[in-house]
Amino acid sequence: MNSSAEKMFNYKSKELIGKNHDILIPLSLQELHRNHSDEYFKTPRVRRMGIGLDLVGIRSNKTTFPVEISLSFINTANEVLVFAMVSDITVRKQTENTILQNLKEISVANESLKEFSYFVSHDLKAPLSSIIGFTNTFVKSSEPEMNETTRAYVEHINHEAIKMTNTINGLITLAGISHQEIILKDVNLSNVILKIINDIKKTDLLR
Repeated sequence: MNSSAEKMFNYKSKELIGKNHDILIPLSLQELHRNHSDEYFKTPRVRRMGIGLDLVGIRSNKTTFPVEISLSFINTANEVLVFAMVSDITVRKQTENTILQNLKEISVANESLKEFSYFVSHDLKAPLSSIIGFTNTFVKSSEPEMNETTRAYVEHINHEAIKMTNTINGLITLAGISHQEIILKDVNLSNVILKIINDIKKTDLLR
């Protein structure tokens, strides 16, 4: 026992020295722990105890907490002595649980995004396709009679419908990203910004 162990288990050294270390293990896990200990003494080596298992310690006030135990040993003339180094991993477990919870929430969000993209794909793309088709037909049939203002309005309608279609396609692609390999590529942000500025200018001219 040292000061860290005293703080961890809420015992004074004199309360534990000379007693079986089972006192630091919940009653429900003591038999399992003894079995693991017996196996360890058959082939002692430096390693973590209970690999793949959730190990638990118990304090003097009977509250439990997750622990990690590292084992090492010394061969003496008469017996094998084993040292157990115990770490309180409460903070790590809390962090792991938070990460797992976040992953679950992300999974739920991805499913919602899939449902949304399905709705967008089937209920919005069709009307937009109709708008694009009718404006193109209107331009072809009315070209001789159209003045510049009318032509600008129709072209703007067509442009915005195409832009919205591209946005919808982007949402559908975004919904499927979690199931696709991410491909990195360079993007010219100057060109993107110039396109946005031009779109805004066109909108302002038509107001």
